[in-house]
Amino acid sequence: MREQIKGCGGLERRVVAAGVISGTVRSVLECPFEYAKVKQQTGQQWNPLKVYKGFTTLYPRSTIIMTTYFVQIDCWRRHTNMMDTKTG
Repeated sequence: MREQIKGCGGLERRVVAAGVISGTVRSVLECPFEYAKVKQQTGQQWNPLKVYKGFTTLYPRSTIIMTTYFVQIDCWRRHTNMMDTKTG
């Protein structure tokens, strides 16, 4: 997984995989809470059997957000000293 993706400035496959995995986990955990929140805000009854109703919308959003985050952090660490916390 440490293989670099050609033409991406040193980006490794594991960084993209970490974004996709974290987006998937976030979607699975977040979807029931989002469903219940929206139903409560709109004054509707919610059904425990339908808590993953919005998953098809939430999954791509979360995956894109998390993958973009991991890629940005990786690029900043490789190409700048912005992430250095060393003082002295």
